[in-house]
Amino acid sequence: MVVLVRLALVSLLPIALLACESRCETDFDCGDQSYCDESGHFCRTDCYVDADCAMALGCELTDDGCASLGRLCLDGRCQGTDVEIGDKPVGLDDDGFDAAPGTGLIFVVDALEIAAPDVGFDLDNRCDPDCIDNVLSPLGNHANPSLRAGVRSSANLLVVEIAGLVDKYAGRDDAVTLKIYSGIDADALVSNNFDGQGTVLIDRDSLTADNRPRTMARARIRNHQLVTDESFDLAIQLSVAATIRPTVEFARMRFSFLIAPNERSFSNGVLGGALPARALHGIENPYCGQVSVLCSASFSNSSLLDLVALTISGMPDVDLDGDGAECAVDQDGDQAIDLCCDAVAPGDPCFDTACAVTVPRVDPDDASSCADHREFADGYSVGMRVSGVVTEVVGVGN
Repeated sequence: MVVLVRLALVSLLPIALLACESRCETDFDCGDQSYCDESGHFCRTDCYVDADCAMALGCELTDDGCASLGRLCLDGRCQGTDVEIGDKPVGLDDDGFDAAPGTGLIFVVDALEIAAPDVGFDLDNRCDPDCIDNVLSPLGNHANPSLRAGVRSSANLLVVEIAGLVDKYAGRDDAVTLKIYSGIDADALVSNNFDGQGTVLIDRDSLTADNRPRTMARARIRNHQLVTDESFDLAIQLSVAATIRPTVEFARMRFSFLIAPNERSFSNGVLGGALPARALHGIENPYCGQVSVLCSASFSNSSLLDLVALTISGMPDVDLDGDGAECAVDQDGDQAIDLCCDAVAPGDPCFDTACAVTVPRVDPDDASSCADHREFADGYSVGMRVSGVVTEVVGVGN
């Protein structure tokens, strides 16, 4: 399969790179992943990742025998014919883990939405079916308008910090720390888009008692692409409807995004993880007050878990506690969960009316409270598209 993909790229890329050239005077005239070839004043792309420099894109059609162009891909140009340039670690002396909050490179998220099914991460290393876990993708059709509105109004103000960035940043740092906070618009900005010209406060609830970020993850940057090296938990307030803005708790999160060379924005961000079924059960379902494409019946006093379990899957797809799958069941057909199963064997179905291992109720008078029990711990995978613009932190607020 890898060979076929490579051949397909070889057959197409030379045409794209050579026949459709854009005129330029400097690198700034070209887009991301390209540079200005000064000899002909056209935009050119020699590589997308470091591996392309060992065997350049389309080199089978050249006369140089696929000679190495370098060891490091920076903005579409191969650099570093000397092994020391391409392989020497960068930025290991300070990863920013212990730096004070708000002292690194700060961005505020200006776009956030649940993504298509092919966007996300492999959260459980099962690669089933295609290495992407995003079972909650269908929920985006209904949640995304509210998520977008929340970002535009600064109701969903998410602050992303890169701590420990090297002083002479040139697209690579092998040791940084990603820190994420809920933010407050310090300028009370009331426009249709937070453009990064204002300033923000870090929400006090995003910090521990000793003023450390609650959400941190070690990360690295190669060719301007930041990738977290470890998973993390994240609790953020999100507008799931006009009047509903709960704190949503995610687990096993990962984050990747492309930092603009001028460090003024980031794009192509993917934020993925698992939304525990317990967390979904604590969020009111705002989408089924009446029958719709999403809701085959009117759900009264229902939670988002009721909606997800009955329209997407009763079985969460990420086993967070390692004891086998769990299952949420509506026994009486009233559109509400009233039975929770635990430790369902791999490959077994989520039965309609019974289960071998029953999760106890937290409230004896509330059948759905089984979803609040600590044994009902698994989560539904989600992948989100994210972008952001640079801003400044001016303090901590409530």
